[in-house]
Amino acid sequence: MGSIEDLVAPQIKSMKFTDIWSISLSIANYADSVYLSAGEPDFDTPSNIVKAGEDALKSGKTHYVDPSGLPELREEISKKLKRENSIDADPDEIIVTVGGQEALYNIFQTFVRSGDKVLLITPTYPLYLDATQITGAVAKQVPLTEQDHSFSLDIEKVKQRIKGARIVIINNPSNPTGYVMTQDEIRALVEVAKDEGALIVSDEIYEKMNYSGKKLISPASIAPENTITINGFSKAFAMTGWRIGYMAAPREVIEPLKIVHHTNVICANSISQYAALEALRGPKDSLRAMVEEYRQRMELLYGGLAKLPGINVVRPDGAIYVFPDFSDYEKDDKAFALRLARSTHVATVPGSGFGMGGEGHLRLTFASSRRSITDAVARISDYLTSVASKIPE
Repeated sequence: MGSIEDLVAPQIKSMKFTDIWSISLSIANYADSVYLSAGEPDFDTPSNIVKAGEDALKSGKTHYVDPSGLPELREEISKKLKRENSIDADPDEIIVTVGGQEALYNIFQTFVRSGDKVLLITPTYPLYLDATQITGAVAKQVPLTEQDHSFSLDIEKVKQRIKGARIVIINNPSNPTGYVMTQDEIRALVEVAKDEGALIVSDEIYEKMNYSGKKLISPASIAPENTITINGFSKAFAMTGWRIGYMAAPREVIEPLKIVHHTNVICANSISQYAALEALRGPKDSLRAMVEEYRQRMELLYGGLAKLPGINVVRPDGAIYVFPDFSDYEKDDKAFALRLARSTHVATVPGSGFGMGGEGHLRLTFASSRRSITDAVARISDYLTSVASKIPE
């Protein structure tokens, strides 16, 4: 009999634990550490939402619920999608999930087979790459064009690489770049996907964090027949630990998605669902205040980085990240992030983990206090000064 390790699926053996945590863990024992690494709101869940969860707990709403989600919650999600996203999704075309991540894996399990192609606009959320690898699919990456201190999507490159793709994943606003696609880019991408017969998966978890003035457009408002929309409550309502999200899908595929969802988790947490219901029905003052604070922090972090010598940085349109290019100092972003962390006790995330186009970059989040941001920029500035001799003439 061989080692139990031999039983691990080969595609899993070649995977590594995400860089999002590894750098942070390397400086966890230092009292002065600053973490600009985790993609999580540093705000507490609004008190009215917490109270709704407490009330559900105290009233005994602690049992299984409809596998698709509480009917009243799906009704509110349906209204929200119609009102804010121009998506016509009936409550029975919606599944409440254990965060957006479960929704993503349900989609991969339902539609993607080993050897299939998945088109990704990179740099992108690493778990899209992980989901592709776990299912034995092949990632076809289209890097954003980065020039003149801005990002853009080259549709001609999309046309070249989408051939045979089963799924196209859109993350708008983008993690890690903060880029918000223009309406023309979204419409062109949707048309190319439709022509190829590919399923569009639109992850809109950062939709509330939009500082660009660009109007967000949901692909499902253009092509509802072949688009699945993923969203949730983690970012907008600071509910990451509640693990509650949802997906809206065409009626023709909702049943197989429901079967996979039920097989994986039976149903999403009942307490979290009642809290999410209050998030949709209750006041939005906390959300608006949080987004405005993010906007100001973004300007603080972006402005600080933009002043540093040898750094190329694009002003984020949305989300909660800045994605500067440090490659003039070091091409190996993982080595650079580790040295930076050890020297300054500032945790960032290496850009290469986000796919093609991320090499030489670091992802820094502004979901941290203004004081932490100011302190981190000062430490990074001092570190860059100490290694400035490495910048080529």
